[in-house]
Amino acid sequence: MSPTIPTDRRTITRRIAGGLAAAIAIVYFLIGSEVVTVWEGGVGQRQFGLLAGSAFLAGAVVISFTDKRVLWVLGALAQVPIILAYFDFASEREPAFEPWGITIRVLQVVLIFALGYLASTRPRVERPEDLPALVRN
Repeated sequence: MSPTIPTDRRTITRRIAGGLAAAIAIVYFLIGSEVVTVWEGGVGQRQFGLLAGSAFLAGAVVISFTDKRVLWVLGALAQVPIILAYFDFASEREPAFEPWGITIRVLQVVLIFALGYLASTRPRVERPEDLPALVRN
């Protein structure tokens, strides 16, 4: 039996959003493991990368396994101060901007739009006859 491919927009959007959060987590874990250096000297980079990576990994799990409007709104709102902080601290870093940081911000903006879509649309309600017999009883 071949796996079914989701065709409804919400499921596809949730998978994309979960993938975006996971991709951001991976970049932060690369920063935390010092495979990628994002500022000169790297002081505090390890803790920062591991903490941020863990937060985005948790977000990816939540996105993948829940469908709650309040979580989409909170997730989208949480991205805003992260993005603003990156640009606010730019003047204190050397270099001020680097490809990894910009890549993360672009992914975050796309994530905000995906979460916004999820927050603004209703989850598909399953009809009882669409559910397996075990769930209906």
